[in-house]
Amino acid sequence: MKRSQITIFIILGIVVLIIFGLFYFISRQTSDVVLEKKVNKIYSDFLSSTNTKNIANDCLDRTIRDALLLVGLQGGRIYNYQIEGGYNITSFYDVVPYNYSFLRNPNGTIYNVSYGIKAPAGIPYPEPQDYPYPGSLVEDVYSLPMAYFFRNSNNQLFASVEEKEKFTILADLCNKLGSNDPYVKGAGISCETYSVKNESIQEYIKKYIEQNVEGCINFTFERTEKYNLSTGRVSINVLIGEDDLLVSFRYPIEISIKDKPPKTRYLDFNVRSKIRLKILHEIATHLIGYDPHLIKTYSDSNNIFFNMEKDDPNDCYKDRSSCVIEGINVYKLRDYCLNHNHCNLHERHYNYSDIFVIEDSKSIIDGRPYRFQFAIENRRPALDFIDESVDDDEYYYWYLNATYRRNLAQTYKAAGPVSDDYNIIIGAGNVLKIFPLGIDPDEDNLTYRYKVVNSDSGWTDNDFEGSSYYTSGVNGRKFVSGFLSDHLAEKDVHVGVGSSSGSNRIIVNVSDNEGLYDYQDIVIKVV
Repeated sequence: MKRSQITIFIILGIVVLIIFGLFYFISRQTSDVVLEKKVNKIYSDFLSSTNTKNIANDCLDRTIRDALLLVGLQGGRIYNYQIEGGYNITSFYDVVPYNYSFLRNPNGTIYNVSYGIKAPAGIPYPEPQDYPYPGSLVEDVYSLPMAYFFRNSNNQLFASVEEKEKFTILADLCNKLGSNDPYVKGAGISCETYSVKNESIQEYIKKYIEQNVEGCINFTFERTEKYNLSTGRVSINVLIGEDDLLVSFRYPIEISIKDKPPKTRYLDFNVRSKIRLKILHEIATHLIGYDPHLIKTYSDSNNIFFNMEKDDPNDCYKDRSSCVIEGINVYKLRDYCLNHNHCNLHERHYNYSDIFVIEDSKSIIDGRPYRFQFAIENRRPALDFIDESVDDDEYYYWYLNATYRRNLAQTYKAAGPVSDDYNIIIGAGNVLKIFPLGIDPDEDNLTYRYKVVNSDSGWTDNDFEGSSYYTSGVNGRKFVSGFLSDHLAEKDVHVGVGSSSGSNRIIVNVSDNEGLYDYQDIVIKVV
């Protein structure tokens, strides 16, 4: 065969291959178009035969509501007995059982409220006369020497001589790499607190919706000889807005026709919930102790005088304005378990924990204002330092002036210069007057007791039972709750020192209802 004839056969073969390829391609394309039309028709028939949109929206809305209720009532956490991958409760000391009841459900449901503030655990307090920091209490804790401060993981300042990372444990709001990622350019919405461990409120809500939404959608799928429908894995995305919550929902429907590969169609919904979760969480974090601006702000974990129900840190927004805005109400359920039988079953420490509630009348769920609440562990009171050397800008000096119209010289009639060896030096024949000031970080009522350790002047405990008791609030400045007593002993004492000189040592003890206490060993010289 000649070379030219071979070339012709090769060319013809190539042409035949091209023709068959084009035929196969056109056939395949036609088949795919037909398949797509069939899939679209089946999908369209499915949508028209069910109330798909309403079912999905109702289900998603209800699941979002349930997730928001859980994180609100439980201090920002959903537990591992409620969802897979939830927060693990390791002991009864992690939570406070709370009965959420109302008229239609008087017995309520028991929720576990996690803590926002814990007392030091495994970290020793300073010695009583140095608690919470050496010397007399000062209202402006930032005026103390920096040696008495440390910073926690949020770069917050605390007046303490010990580490305090475990004291403020409110759940973070967002995931570091979640929908509110602060590093996404142009995202516009960011959170103040982030978790790098996927243990945020945002993640709990996402997991709860993912694990519960399929159970209430529950579509009925038709199966025929020609095709069948099934579902794939639901995809949920949670975006926390400034005053709302946006949940994006993608529900896959897989359609299989005979032996053809399955095709997937998606039900996409966006549900916006007008719940001001971000605002409520920011109020909580600022009241507890978060200071994003590192300015002189007062909060409950770093200033023993701060009263969460009455005081406002005024640093929540860019203009550093009030944290508690219109529609917000804050209040405390004091010693909650002590007054509720569902959790007061044993002599447990959490009986004296408070539940702090932030309620928003502009965020409504089930016809009730939405609430974000967390527990506060009962903390030890502090006795202000009783000493003649207290400076006039410190709290005890001001307390005597504002409450009794006295100064230290008038109170103790010091005989001679102030001494490092004695707290009080008083002349013989005078009356010793002691006006103890106890401050409780939880605003608990306090009980004062006196004990004579030794006395050259012949004093006994009976001499310190107290003859006067101040019952009014402090005039001229904010009321300091906690210095008034529920009294086993009266608070203030007047004792005649007699005519003999000598040294005397007494203990003043201040305690709360649980029995947590502080005391001062006061050394008195009579000259």
